[in-house]
Amino acid sequence: MIKIALIATSVVLLHGIPVITPPVLSPTTTADSSFAWTGTVPAGGWLRIRNLAGTVEVTRASGNTIEVHATPESESDRWTWNTKPSEPVRFVTQRQGSEVVVCAISNTMPHCDANDLSSPNSGWNDDWHPRAMHVVVRLPAGVSLQAGTMHGDLTIADASAEVVARSGHGTISVRDVTGVVTANSGHGDVNVIGAASRVTANTGHGTIHVSSAGAVHATTGHGDVVVELASAAALGSNDMMFKTGHGNISVSAPKSLSGDIDLHTDRGNVSSDFPLTVADHGRYARTGSAHGILGSGGRTVRLSSGHGDVRLTAGS
Repeated sequence: MIKIALIATSVVLLHGIPVITPPVLSPTTTADSSFAWTGTVPAGGWLRIRNLAGTVEVTRASGNTIEVHATPESESDRWTWNTKPSEPVRFVTQRQGSEVVVCAISNTMPHCDANDLSSPNSGWNDDWHPRAMHVVVRLPAGVSLQAGTMHGDLTIADASAEVVARSGHGTISVRDVTGVVTANSGHGDVNVIGAASRVTANTGHGTIHVSSAGAVHATTGHGDVVVELASAAALGSNDMMFKTGHGNISVSAPKSLSGDIDLHTDRGNVSSDFPLTVADHGRYARTGSAHGILGSGGRTVRLSSGHGDVRLTAGS
């Protein structure tokens, strides 16, 4: 394994988060080499990771040590639209207080900004495609995670603190996380299964599937939204939103669901197992809507589709 020597790395603070200027690399450093880092972060701290292209896979560590390994992915059809050779990448790390930042960088993307690890704008254009790297992370209990890739999938399982997952173009899969989850993809499906707390899931184009015990916000520009709410999500003061521009929405909620409920579609049908008032829009109207207050009301629970059916069903 070729080790990367970091020399004269400088750090400034941007809104309390470190911005890393590119390190001076030793002459022996080889781009596209494998990368490995191990270390610790105190409980409540953050591990922040950015991959430029390629997958990020996160699982629970057996102890208190974080392990990060990156290896080049085999060339595939990821960049079929571009015939130019991929640009070499390398990794830098930086510790700042109770967090560690790990970034893939390149000549086109030489900066590591922990304030926005998922989609830095500098140098990104249709002619640039960085070398895809497969990043594997072992994350200890109690450490929060921010993981992003500009072009690739993210898979995160069994994290016990907050998770922020972002992909410019790729599928995001998050499973069995006890902390708050935020998952955003520019283009790709988002699946958050077995969440124990609040979930925010967004994609520009793709299906969203969430099962959660906390409040959910799920929005897609084009795709279906499928959500199963656990009993703990039935009550509370947090608003919930389920929205698609073009697609169907199906939400299964506990029978004890409480809130000001609003179902709407510009073109499609609405249905509810709960006692809601369905609006009469006339014989030839394509718009569907239903409204009502369940339980003590208070918070807003809104299901909205621009073009598609909207269903609210009662679970156990």
